[in-house]
Amino acid sequence: MEDVKDADDVAIYDARKADLVGSAPMPAEVTMALLKGHRRIRAIRNWKTVTQQRLARDAGITRGHLSDLETGGRGVTAETAIAIARALGVPVGWIEG
Repeated sequence: MEDVKDADDVAIYDARKADLVGSAPMPAEVTMALLKGHRRIRAIRNWKTVTQQRLARDAGITRGHLSDLETGGRGVTAETAIAIARALGVPVGWIEG
């Protein structure tokens, strides 16, 4: 039950923060994954229930490249962030953040 309350609090916080910066808030599930230490791209990909292989293909990068981005072994470029955001159907700010 505590996780539900925490998720609700996180969702409210994200909505208010998004109002301030003018972007759509991340879903509470993604924010909770970030709070647990997951990297942003991985958290969003898992929320969307997309495999690394499919996301890499749809974004036009290799699965190894995507893996490096998800583990922090590589920084995401603006071009790659746009491709990943398009493939996942999310705002690019969620990827670059």
